[in-house]
Amino acid sequence: MSGAPPQLNHIIVRAGAGAGKTTGLVQTVSEVYYSFRAQGISPRIVLTTFTRKATQELKERLIQKACRERDSQFLQFVSDPGCLHISTIHGLLNVFLRQVGHLAGLDAGFQIVSHGESSRMSRLALREAILEKPEGLKFFEIYGFQRVLQMCQRFEAAWREHGELRPASLDDLHEAAQAEAEIWRRELNDFASTVLEEVGDESWYGFA
Repeated sequence: MSGAPPQLNHIIVRAGAGAGKTTGLVQTVSEVYYSFRAQGISPRIVLTTFTRKATQELKERLIQKACRERDSQFLQFVSDPGCLHISTIHGLLNVFLRQVGHLAGLDAGFQIVSHGESSRMSRLALREAILEKPEGLKFFEIYGFQRVLQMCQRFEAAWREHGELRPASLDDLHEAAQAEAEIWRRELNDFASTVLEEVGDESWYGFA
């Protein structure tokens, strides 16, 4: 039997922990699969989760459902990543980048490092930078290694987001301080004017 695939609708489920969201998702996957199979079509489904634990639970529940129903075709479907891809959001993006990352100039052998590995690499890079420019040691004496590392990481993140950035000069800091002082001057003048106009107690006039 063949024909057009069934129409799918958007469904939003809002529920707390233990309310049955995973059970409902398993049932939805089953319904979509059988609806497509009735039309002679094998669907391709992508499921994303926030944690690896949730990913594993989804896989296990779908396999258990196929076994309970003794449906070898459904079991093959839920066991084939090419038909049913279940992973965390990060895992899905990793697969996507491996397929089309070259269009953005990514090397085919790129790897996504963990947070711990990223932190270790950042520390090594900072130590290497200090070895090349020992005059930077004065910043460690003032702020300590961890604080300097955090400042470098924040600068790197801002540079990636905004592009051309440079460290602030002394003139930049003076300009920023003057701009902030001007804001305070205007606000205090407005406050003083309000006191003089609306407060009848003369003891406040000197303060204003």
